[in-house]
Amino acid sequence: METSDKSCDICHRMNSVELATSRCIDCCDDLCENCAKAHPANRLSMEHCVLSLNDVEKADTGSQMVGFCEKHTDRKLEVYCFDHEQACCLMCATTEHRKCDEVENVEECAKQSGDVEVEKLKGLLENLKQECADDTAVIFKNEENFGVQVGDVHAHIRSIKESVMRFLNEKETEFIEQLTDMQNEKNTGFSVKVEMLNDFQANIDLDVEKLKNYDGRNEVSLFLEMKQIEKNYKSLRENLQTVRAGYKRVDMKLEDANFLTHILLEQNPFGKLMVEETVEKSKPDLLNSELVLTNVLAKSGCRMTDVEAIGDDQVLAVCDNHNRLHLFSTSGNLAAVGKLSGKPWAMTKTDQETSVAVTIRSPQSSIEIVNVKVDKSPTVSTTKIINLSFKPNGIVCDNGTLIISSTDGLLRHIDTSGNILNTVSVTKGCSTNNVLQLNSDGVFVREILCKDRDEAVTNPMGIRVAVMGSVPRLLLTCQNEIRVYNFDSY
Repeated sequence: METSDKSCDICHRMNSVELATSRCIDCCDDLCENCAKAHPANRLSMEHCVLSLNDVEKADTGSQMVGFCEKHTDRKLEVYCFDHEQACCLMCATTEHRKCDEVENVEECAKQSGDVEVEKLKGLLENLKQECADDTAVIFKNEENFGVQVGDVHAHIRSIKESVMRFLNEKETEFIEQLTDMQNEKNTGFSVKVEMLNDFQANIDLDVEKLKNYDGRNEVSLFLEMKQIEKNYKSLRENLQTVRAGYKRVDMKLEDANFLTHILLEQNPFGKLMVEETVEKSKPDLLNSELVLTNVLAKSGCRMTDVEAIGDDQVLAVCDNHNRLHLFSTSGNLAAVGKLSGKPWAMTKTDQETSVAVTIRSPQSSIEIVNVKVDKSPTVSTTKIINLSFKPNGIVCDNGTLIISSTDGLLRHIDTSGNILNTVSVTKGCSTNNVLQLNSDGVFVREILCKDRDEAVTNPMGIRVAVMGSVPRLLLTCQNEIRVYNFDSY
């Protein structure tokens, strides 16, 4: 029989150490060979199932073990406290959980938890697993994007360097050409002056030769020659003075040669690297979020038939038995009341954030356009009435036009003057005491609210899901109440 690195639980309690070879499925104890043989001899454990560790692993009996209480290790888990989400023995239930509201027998709970609950929990775990996978994909995508951005910055730096080098090379070529032209121009001037001085020297050499060879000549001839040489001398002297007057010393200087100094001395010539981190709020899963009641806005004696969110903290409701609009703050205070021309039923926001269109069913069927002012002195006032030839129910605004359902089972598309643009026949529904949730394709997802779970959800009429203060909320009118719900994912 194979052994493992597990020790015998019974021997351990007796301050001894023996390797375990078996396990009691009922006691959840690992047993050594001797304890396994003695286990059936005990009256209390004679009916227990003892298997070798290999058989236990093959049989996967771990899921069938109920386990024992953490505080009373000799007692099995008998009850489950839903308040503390904890299983314990009956002794713990009568002491530590006696004030808890929901403490049930484990076996009874197990009977009620069937395949549907298992599949539901499995679905939740699969959804959570998918969320982890989605988050992982987002992180990998963020990592990939950051790598692309780093590459872009690197490429930009190289581009700057190449642009600077190309600019400097072009300017160097222009500069050298300019420098060469200047040198050639000055060298030409130097050559002209040197040629003139060479001519002067050649003339002087001729006159010197004449003076050297004066022997044998008569005095008159010598005199005349000397006078001519003196004349030449004066002329050469004058020419030399002229040349000297036009001669200037030429020096080359390089001005503004330090225009790159501030770049060369700059610690960050390419700019300063900065990494911005933005906390991305994960998109809540509203199709799996539970609703949490946060507030109840009520006006005694009023039947609220529809509701609309105005701004971040204002709620507008229509009352069909008093022909009024009631503007509440989300804290519950009544901010303003507006009188309507007749009996209202539904409303919708128009293209303007603080303007609503209300359907009036009697005495005159119409659409009433109401402006809602929500500053320090809130007011509700009618600005326009559009008369209708049919009795309206629900209403929604669509890019400046209105889509209205009516009691005759038709859906009409009208403009702001009441002209009918299109008509569609729809199926009539029925009244229920629940709220159903559909996905974006109109497919039923679940029953999110119902009277069976909450007595206050009675005869719901108006419903609205709106983002208020960056938080999505569900607004629901039930009789004379406006119930405000948050999604638990927020």
